[in-house]
Amino acid sequence: MFTSKNYFKIFVIAVLILSFASAKVANGFICTSSYTIRGYSGNHTICTDWIDNDGCGNVVVDGTHYPPGTSLCSANHDFCPVCGRSAAGTCSYGSPSRVSGGEEINYQQSYTWSCSKNGGNTSCRYTIIHGKCNTGTKDASNVYFDKSTGTFVPSNSPTTMCTSGSLSGSWSDGTKAGSTYSYSCLGSNGGRNDTSCSWTPPEMDGLCGGPFNGRIVNREIPADQQTWSNQCSSGPQTLISKNDLTKSYDWNCLGTYGGDNSICKAEMQPTIGKCNDLFVDGSTVVSELPDDNFLCKTGSIKSPAQLNSISNLWTWVCDGLGGAAESGLCKVTQKTSEEQEVTNIEDIELTELSVSGRITPNIVNKGQYCTLSDLQYKTNPGADNSFIVCNVYKGKIAQANIYLDKDVNKDGHQVEPGFDYYYSCEDYSTKVTANPIVLKCVLNPSVIER
Repeated sequence: MFTSKNYFKIFVIAVLILSFASAKVANGFICTSSYTIRGYSGNHTICTDWIDNDGCGNVVVDGTHYPPGTSLCSANHDFCPVCGRSAAGTCSYGSPSRVSGGEEINYQQSYTWSCSKNGGNTSCRYTIIHGKCNTGTKDASNVYFDKSTGTFVPSNSPTTMCTSGSLSGSWSDGTKAGSTYSYSCLGSNGGRNDTSCSWTPPEMDGLCGGPFNGRIVNREIPADQQTWSNQCSSGPQTLISKNDLTKSYDWNCLGTYGGDNSICKAEMQPTIGKCNDLFVDGSTVVSELPDDNFLCKTGSIKSPAQLNSISNLWTWVCDGLGGAAESGLCKVTQKTSEEQEVTNIEDIELTELSVSGRITPNIVNKGQYCTLSDLQYKTNPGADNSFIVCNVYKGKIAQANIYLDKDVNKDGHQVEPGFDYYYSCEDYSTKVTANPIVLKCVLNPSVIER
């Protein structure tokens, strides 16, 4: 007599129930013979035969072939024939038929045969692939050019490197002029290897890019902003150096494989060196000298601050940029007694930015150009340490074609006549932008005649 306890045990134990009724399963199969397993994970339908089954198809579990991609069992649970994978005309299980094919077409040889066993028949194919170099043009779809390093990186299986077969190779001389990529196109399944392949890439020029090239900056580009994306659009970048002769910060974007270097620069905003307002006369008292960022209102430290042990004064000079004058002597007193110390020395966030400047016909070159001069920006008090990036735009669209004045000791830049020029500045960190001012270059005939 069954109790509820016995019934529960029987329910838990997996019971195999055969069902010969037709049932439709996933993937469009019409199952004609199946059985169901009931277990802990629910019911599972195992289809052993279906319409159009050749007697040796995959087992279907819950509508899915299992194991995927194999043919293991026939409807009567006998093993099916299995093709050999190591050579043409072989069977891992079953008897092989006659092999046909083998003609080489496009560097490939395909063989077909069949394997039979237990009333089942499996069609087989084995393809030998021969390696063959492609001596044609290489293109960007299969030869990747890494712009930041200036290096070509061939794909692992490019159609432009090998007509047939897989790629294996290496560079000689890296990215130098004449560097060659020597490689092989490898066959498979016993196919031939072509080991005489080589490719010499085209010359690749370095290209300037980023937010600083051709712009006007108020101080040295910060170290954390000296990155490839801020300096170049192609080719490795060099370090940024200060060039007092051309009043600019210079770097190169290097050409590779014999390509040319690009000379890039950010012009210096003519800026007079000024002491921080706290450090003009030495009345401010500190126990330790603040960071260099706080010592100058504009300009940069010309040389490290010096401490005079007799006067207890730290002194330094703030250098002007772009040919502008340097500051006088900046001073701060070292705390040695109970003097009250200034401790709240910090940057103030930039919230206001404005620009000013003027434009005049250039008499030196008989009026062929106008000269932009006194291009200046102004920030809200205390935000002098902001990194300001400026530019002069022609017609508010294109960057102006600006020439350094013939007298390199003068502050100013020459521009072509007949255009409106817009001088605008932006704080690189906060993106606060000044309203641009319009400077129109109109040549005065009376000036030309002089």
